[in-house]
Amino acid sequence: MNDLHIERVLFHNNTHLPIIVETWVNDNSKISHTLTNLVVEPFEYADLTSITGEWYINCRFSEERRMTLWRQFYTDKHPNNMGSYYLGKFRNAPCMRGEYSWLEDDYFECVYYNGIMELRETVTK
Repeated sequence: MNDLHIERVLFHNNTHLPIIVETWVNDNSKISHTLTNLVVEPFEYADLTSITGEWYINCRFSEERRMTLWRQFYTDKHPNNMGSYYLGKFRNAPCMRGEYSWLEDDYFECVYYNGIMELRETVTK
């Protein structure tokens, strides 16, 4: 039996874009852990678990429909910068500096309030 502590957070993707949330989870063995990912659709809530208490956000989709949404988003917002596939990461508890999230650009913000971690768009057309 594995004695790892499991961290949880309720996550809200409050954007019009699908995202991928990745984290480390226990694979039910005593020696191994698995990096897993979950697609969180626009405006959807997800109950997330992790053995690290950190979750990584990206938009590395393989299907054309979702990739097209992201290409269009970056083209509309900043035509000369196609952005990064890696959007950032968040935690369910603040780091030493008191921050809950770290994002690659200012198109989004990740805010923790009332027990919910929410990803929001900050730039409007």
